[in-house]
Amino acid sequence: MIDDDEDLLNLVKNFLAEKGFLITAFSSWSEAQKELHQSEPDLILLDVFIKTQDGLNICNQLRSSSFTRHIPILILSGFAELSGSATEEFGASGFLAKPFDLDILYDKITEILSHKR
Repeated sequence: MIDDDEDLLNLVKNFLAEKGFLITAFSSWSEAQKELHQSEPDLILLDVFIKTQDGLNICNQLRSSSFTRHIPILILSGFAELSGSATEEFGASGFLAKPFDLDILYDKITEILSHKR
């Protein structure tokens, strides 16, 4: 998960860990990039606004790379109007508007992962 909101990172990380997921959380894109070169996640949870980074541009970078283009990306944002562009223009696998219910996040993640298999 890549999001600069530390409280949200911890909340989601703990919730998903209780559901049996192994989740790595990053508060910056540069931290996440280093990890992506060392291990391949099953799914990337990506905030649209990360400090000085644009999550939609990051999504575009991930889709442009042969190394990461196959990894599903779930975009998270407080701007619900980005839903269409996140999936259609930038190739995200899904979109979830903030604030969100953790159970809905879980359902969205399991839905995306079931399509990956």
